[in-house]
Amino acid sequence: MPQVPVFNLEGKQVDTIDLNDKIFAAPIKEVAIHQAAVRQLANRLDQDARRGFGWRRQALAPERHWPRPPGQHSCPAVAAWRRRLRAASA
Repeated sequence: MPQVPVFNLEGKQVDTIDLNDKIFAAPIKEVAIHQAAVRQLANRLDQDARRGFGWRRQALAPERHWPRPPGQHSCPAVAAWRRRLRAASA
């Protein structure tokens, strides 16, 4: 069995651990690792598509996605309604 040193928080070796050969000396299955990596990347792309790419989308079209200054609204009717409300309350 291979032995691995154990270090404390100060970086000093305090012990050694024996590794189990059934786990750490097993043959590597490259096909299984490749399939897992492809699955992870596909899931990440699927999540990005559902989320809409977040800040990356905003960086491509900042004029449509960045928040407007206070008091402005994207709909002119809503902006006019808000102005009338402010004028009536003042």
